[in-house]
Amino acid sequence: MKPFLGIDLTMNKENEQLNGIGFLSAKPSLAMSQALEQSHETVAATVAQSKLPKFFRILQFVCGITAALFLAGILKADVSLAEG
Repeated sequence: MKPFLGIDLTMNKENEQLNGIGFLSAKPSLAMSQALEQSHETVAATVAQSKLPKFFRILQFVCGITAALFLAGILKADVSLAEG
């Protein structure tokens, strides 16, 4: 089925056929396509390596929850800032 407003309406979820092939004026060379794929893999690997270690991510989450609880406690308190 042809797309309507740029939305692919086919029932096949694994459809890889491009509907706008007739509008292409030029295709990239095989070397350029492979270079693009390689750079994509390099970026994905760099992003994966830039994550914090699991221990520090857990510690960051716990500290965030603790800060949110402190903030909620301060906002719920029935005393003024000077009394606190």
